[in-house]
Amino acid sequence: MVKDKKKTKAELILVTGLVIVAGCIYLYLHFVGAVKGAKVQILVDGVVTQEYDLYSNQTVAIETENGGQNILVIDNGECYLDDANCPDKLCVSQGIISKSGQSIICLPHKVVITIEGADEAEVDTIAK
Repeated sequence: MVKDKKKTKAELILVTGLVIVAGCIYLYLHFVGAVKGAKVQILVDGVVTQEYDLYSNQTVAIETENGGQNILVIDNGECYLDDANCPDKLCVSQGIISKSGQSIICLPHKVVITIEGADEAEVDTIAK
């Protein structure tokens, strides 16, 4: 019976350690490692139809061939869908995006809104 207690205690320590490590990785990627985006790219049916500066405040109507309409709001480096005429409106409830790689997807209208990072050609630092 003593072995079972030691094994259970060791397993508990291992699981606790893994949860702490996973939490630290998540926090780092979410708050420190994530790159702020520079532009918003809109794809309709897999084709890029529009691109906007993420820091140019505006409201954009996205029209699709099947009569779909999504209203995109770009505000202070963030964007979100304010309204859509799709049946479920799941795209509207996806919330605000601002970091490179994040996206909002409206399946009924085949619309994908993605945040893209700054151009790779830009130099942030110079190393000697």
